[in-house]
Amino acid sequence: MGDGSFCNKTTFRQPLDRTILITRARKDLRLCFPHQGEGRRYYGTELFSPESVYKDSTIPWKETTIFHGSKYRRIRFKEVGQVLWQRGGGRRLLRLFVVAPVPYRKTKAGNVNYREEAYLLCDDNKLRPKNFCKPTSIVGKLKSTIATKRASLEWVRHRSGRI
Repeated sequence: MGDGSFCNKTTFRQPLDRTILITRARKDLRLCFPHQGEGRRYYGTELFSPESVYKDSTIPWKETTIFHGSKYRRIRFKEVGQVLWQRGGGRRLLRLFVVAPVPYRKTKAGNVNYREEAYLLCDDNKLRPKNFCKPTSIVGKLKSTIATKRASLEWVRHRSGRI
């Protein structure tokens, strides 16, 4: 899982073994579908952006429940598979997830505010939609594991200095 700085040509064009790349994308990317027809053309001629997918009423919203912030939350999303990003992904088939804005309150009695929609690009077209948010919780667990290992390593250094 990466933020917008990982959504670039260098990251998406690298062959990654046993790794699924999910990055937050800009809303003005120019995406297309593979060319359907005769000829040597690889990219389709009709371009679209993640923001246009968000605004398109013909693509239905889907829902899933994820565990985030110590409780289960329902999120709405749209997905478009088998897309190409000429300038970033080259000929690698990608998948676009558009996550609807999530409502939140600053206080229990406060007004309902909404975060902005999120646009995610994934290089795995078989990933279940419920799993595309799991890497964020895995990163949190990994950080706590690293902190624990670092603390125990410093304890060993401290003990070895005394002997």
